[in-house]
Amino acid sequence: MGSQIEKMAKTIDVHDPSACKNATLWDSMTLEQFMRKHIWTQAAHDAVCAAGRCIFGVEPKHCSLLYYLTYMRSAGGLNAVISTEPGVGGQELKIEGGAWRISHRLADRIGKKNIHLNTAITRIHQTSSKVIVTTEGLDTYQCDRAIVALPPHQAARIEFSPPLPVEKLQVITRMPPGDITKVIVTYKDAFWRDNGFNGEAVTYGGPSIVDSCTKGPLCIIFDAMSGYDNPALVSFIGGQQQVDYSKIEPSLRQKAVLHSLSQFFGEGVHEFLDYCEVNWNEEPFNGGGPVSVATPGVMKNMNVGLRLPVGRLHFAGSESATVWPGFMNGAVQSGCRAANEVLFNLRPQVVSARDMEDTAYDARRETETKMRQRRMPRFRIFRWTLGLGVLCAAIVVAQKAFFHKEM
Repeated sequence: MGSQIEKMAKTIDVHDPSACKNATLWDSMTLEQFMRKHIWTQAAHDAVCAAGRCIFGVEPKHCSLLYYLTYMRSAGGLNAVISTEPGVGGQELKIEGGAWRISHRLADRIGKKNIHLNTAITRIHQTSSKVIVTTEGLDTYQCDRAIVALPPHQAARIEFSPPLPVEKLQVITRMPPGDITKVIVTYKDAFWRDNGFNGEAVTYGGPSIVDSCTKGPLCIIFDAMSGYDNPALVSFIGGQQQVDYSKIEPSLRQKAVLHSLSQFFGEGVHEFLDYCEVNWNEEPFNGGGPVSVATPGVMKNMNVGLRLPVGRLHFAGSESATVWPGFMNGAVQSGCRAANEVLFNLRPQVVSARDMEDTAYDARRETETKMRQRRMPRFRIFRWTLGLGVLCAAIVVAQKAFFHKEM
């Protein structure tokens, strides 16, 4: 199935997946439906499910096949998404001191007095000349243009005035987040390396020691390092497993996680320095993770729904990226795109044609879209003309046969 997925993904334009020849078909089915037709072994089925729970936080039955293919195309393939191999995978790098340092350094440059934390936006109103943003505490801020850089399902919680276009609403209201819990277990020594293991594993869950859960909790495990330079194993509980295990007591969940780790690396996993877990579903400004997933029928409006501006509003967020969506790489790319769109409107003299690449104002994309739109009616006219010609010919033949029989 892997090679077939790669081949199918290469036919997709990540800027506009709906332009793919098979877009309608692939977006009408789930990944699970595709798997039933093309996967013949239980091992392969379990591997795809396990990877999906880690990458998307959902079961294959909740994911559009076209979305899955587009996601893989944007990252360079399934192996690139889950690999830790240097120069290949999306899991290979860590930020020294923690990812939070990026936010803090940006805050220093922007000025902390200009950043308002714990200030949820509830309403965005735009006119022909300005944007007015209202917070949960009823404070208001006014600007020339605004960037909405939120997961789609969180943007859907904001009241927009005037309302967003139907195409955009259909996308942001039909891309729920996955279900994911991240677990970090820190150790004094990397005992698994001493035993010849690299600390990585993909698992369908294995046997469960919890009566209310049908399988073990984990879907993927990585060798990592804690913030204090101690060896650590990082694992994820995703999809239906996350839903099931989030209902049990934390102590029992910890016991189940350690039992699963011991199945791969031995009893040494119980001699840990620290055990930490984060249930991303409980984060108020995220509500799930690691990414929002398109359900069947959504991808036809993906470009309009996630990327195109609406008046003075511009949209960013990792889900809207065309390179590494769902990762920090994608978040940065989408942020740069939205920022360049704003600059184009406010200070056009400071942006170049290269800055406009992959934005809503990319002349190359506008030309491609117009050419596609011009081709489509001609094809349809040709198809209808050919069809009517065949129908008329069939009627004439039938009439001749009928009259010949009558004579």
